Amino acid sequence: MSSRYRVLVIDDDQMFRSLVQTILRKDFFVSVAAHGQEGFLKAKEHRPDVAIIDVQMPGWSGIDTLRAFHMDAQLSDIKTIMLTADASKETVLAAVHSGADDYVIKSCFNKKEFVYKIYRQILGPEAATQMSLGAGFASLPSIAPPMPVSGHSCIEGDGLNAHFSPRRETVTASKQSNDKIQEIVDSWE
Repeated sequence: MSSRYRVLVIDDDQMFRSLVQTILRKDFFVSVAAHGQEGFLKAKEHRPDVAIIDVQMPGWSGIDTLRAFHMDAQLSDIKTIMLTADASKETVLAAVHSGADDYVIKSCFNKKEFVYKIYRQILGPEAATQMSLGAGFASLPSIAPPMPVSGHSCIEGDGLNAHFSPRRETVTASKQSNDKIQEIVDSWE
């Protein structure tokens, strides 16, 4: 059932985009875009249930992309989760004030919480909680709903967090890139 849900990931960092796609493809149909305008056009062609949008991108920023979604009659009600490497209060508030439904700080990336947030946008909080507690996620063991994060720090002490600080390096060979992505994913298992 969940494989029918569509998630669009818009992020200019190829490695992070591939990592997110690898994590989500077990539960969702995932499409990716390297920048805001490409993501907007893909959303027009194949409407996603949720769009994951990086805040800091060249060209259309995540905020610009979010505004384009909200101004388009076909896309204005798509649920959006903003990704940000900048955990400053100003950045997070800018995303929320621009209409983002949720946000994820890249340096505190937690794959179980991330998947839960996507399901929460699609199904609503009660159904997502029931699904997570009932082991409804195809690729993840059952989890409790994430605790609210005070400030912008990661939740500590539950053994579920995987910290990922995206690196802006260019990987020339796709095998090297795939191996690195798989290494990161495996470290979260």
